[in-house]
Amino acid sequence: MKKFRVAFALACLLPVLAGCQSQGEAAAGDQMAWRAAYAELLREAVPAFTDSGGRVFGYFLLHDIDGSGIPELVLFEADLWTGALSPVRAYAFSDGSLRPLELGDFSRMISSSIYAPADGTGIAAITGGGGDVFFFRLELEDGVFRTCATGELELFEYVFADDAGEASFRQVFVYTIDGREVGADEFWSVFTRWDEAQNLTRPITEGDIYSAIFGD
Repeated sequence: MKKFRVAFALACLLPVLAGCQSQGEAAAGDQMAWRAAYAELLREAVPAFTDSGGRVFGYFLLHDIDGSGIPELVLFEADLWTGALSPVRAYAFSDGSLRPLELGDFSRMISSSIYAPADGTGIAAITGGGGDVFFFRLELEDGVFRTCATGELELFEYVFADDAGEASFRQVFVYTIDGREVGADEFWSVFTRWDEAQNLTRPITEGDIYSAIFGD
């Protein structure tokens, strides 16, 4: 009777184990499929984003923006003089194939750097310099990029002269989110400190494509 119970239990487990194995194989297949699709698209884009002198003016971003477990891909044109990035096309991978995304609010932005927000999905685009730096947090909604928060970091410098005539400087940072002045902690909880995060964009070159998709 004991042997029969063990055999019966194993017989009941076999379909479950087979199901787990098939799900694992499907997940692995999905991972390989999006890697292959994005790699092919990027390699085909190399000539289009390289000028006659061999200079690369195309960049790409590969990041899981919507939290689905499979990254999205964004292509940018870069200004060769300023380095500013303008998004030109975006893609997602689902149901075994690539599908285009609408740039939406992203299309009107010229960014210097793009980072991943520390607290969740989406991306943070940064532009400006000197005394004013502007931040835009974007998320994907039904295949369209939408702005969910805007921020501004202003730097004010004050010069003081002491009794001896020596000059001293004081810097004051002012943080605003959607036009509302906030503290530094709240500001950085929504956006991303550029000195603590990695820029997500890479040039469209064979080496960077392989490194981003298949690992460094």
